[in-house]
Amino acid sequence: MAGTALTISTKFVLDTTAFCEASALPKGRLLYPTQVADELKSRGTRLRAELSGAKPIFVKKEFLAKAEAARKQTGDRLSPADISVLACAIQEKATVVSDDYGVQNTARELGLEILVLSKRGISEQWSYEYKCKGCGRVYLQVGICPDCGNRIKRKRV
Repeated sequence: MAGTALTISTKFVLDTTAFCEASALPKGRLLYPTQVADELKSRGTRLRAELSGAKPIFVKKEFLAKAEAARKQTGDRLSPADISVLACAIQEKATVVSDDYGVQNTARELGLEILVLSKRGISEQWSYEYKCKGCGRVYLQVGICPDCGNRIKRKRV
């Protein structure tokens, strides 16, 4: 993280934002899960990924399960590609490179090293729950409460 003295590995797992927004990628072995390749929509981001020398990595299901469990613990909203970035970092024992606060928050929950390229990194870790505005029951996601019909909203705890 910016401004924090960390022992950062020489292996880095890049998320989509690293190819889209960052001005300079870290030096070292650059990796990205195959799911991130699917998110590289523009010609520029695909070219940047190719020119960076980053290698696509297939992520094993056991590591995806660990990342998903941590995401459930924090309550962060993450895409399948975001989950795969975290899983890849666990699998490869690498530093996560992301400007996405949700990815950073869940990475911290997993005890992973984080490198932020263009934004300020997270300053504290948060957890969320999904709570009905009417009856107060807690659910696994946003939607409509099946008990009272009110909206279920995400709330920081």
